[in-house]
Amino acid sequence: MRRITVLVKASDPLVHAGIGAMLSACAQIDVLGEAARDDADVVVLAERVVSAGRLHAIIQRGAGKNAAWVVVTDRFDAGSVLPAVRMGVKSILSASRATESRLAAAVLGVTRGISLLPADLQAVLLRELDEMRSTVLEANGLSLALLDARERDVLGSIADGKNVDEIATRIGCPEGTIRKTLSRMMRRLNLNNHSHAVAYSFRSGALT
Repeated sequence: MRRITVLVKASDPLVHAGIGAMLSACAQIDVLGEAARDDADVVVLAERVVSAGRLHAIIQRGAGKNAAWVVVTDRFDAGSVLPAVRMGVKSILSASRATESRLAAAVLGVTRGISLLPADLQAVLLRELDEMRSTVLEANGLSLALLDARERDVLGSIADGKNVDEIATRIGCPEGTIRKTLSRMMRRLNLNNHSHAVAYSFRSGALT
């Protein structure tokens, strides 16, 4: 099994050494030196206070631009949650609860698509996503799944077992329009076929 490469960033040398020692104890993790920072799969940032501005400044200096980020902190700026996620933060751990096993689990988890957020920050992120949905996406006829109203309507009909002819009749538009809608949507979202598109719409919550 390939070992996960990790770069540790911390302004406090003792914290840096401690985080590095905890991660090195895991047989699946290799802790890198600064010279090999471009090879990191995951960057662990450990600071007392973290904000999106602080994170952006570190990334701009060339640290882990293509890596997933795990943040260990006593205080994470609540207004920075969504910007931080956009910059690659996958998990945020409370410094007071960052045991060796939890830290290793967070690092290994982000490489498998698993994210960890404290409950209060989860609530903030969900509120911001809901606001984005209502003020940006829905205002432009889109959903969080990046499907517009017609695309959702067409996929819902396919999920109900209807063919293109029946969908065109129900919606009241030419068959060619339905086919173009499906083709454009599948190309945009990199979906393979109609079944894949329907499955995507259910997984993303566009259809329930």
